[in-house]
Amino acid sequence: MRFKLDENMPVAVAEILRDSGYDAETVYSEAISGISDPDLLDLCRHEHRILLTLDLDFANIVDYPGGSYPGIVIFRLNSVGPDAVLVAVRRWLVAVAESPPRPGALWIVSNNRIRVRTTPNPG
Repeated sequence: MRFKLDENMPVAVAEILRDSGYDAETVYSEAISGISDPDLLDLCRHEHRILLTLDLDFANIVDYPGGSYPGIVIFRLNSVGPDAVLVAVRRWLVAVAESPPRPGALWIVSNNRIRVRTTPNPG
């Protein structure tokens, strides 16, 4: 899987993902911090990357309908400090190993649960 980290995610998350065998880039490593949300998601679509973010705006399925992007993982945590985010990312990686995300899935990772919204298969 390929990931892109939004500017609100700790850069250390990219290292964790890479250490786990994934391809991970950050908006900082690509010098695109400050990019608009729609442009960031378009870039993720073009690069076939799942977006990892703390930005709750991406949970709006009207603006960001499932199936029109590789996937979005929103970390909705009580604390958004780097340590709390790293713990949540590790917990999410365990869930991914057990059930890989379908393209276009929206994951909401909170302190006590992980929810997944997927788009039905066409046909």
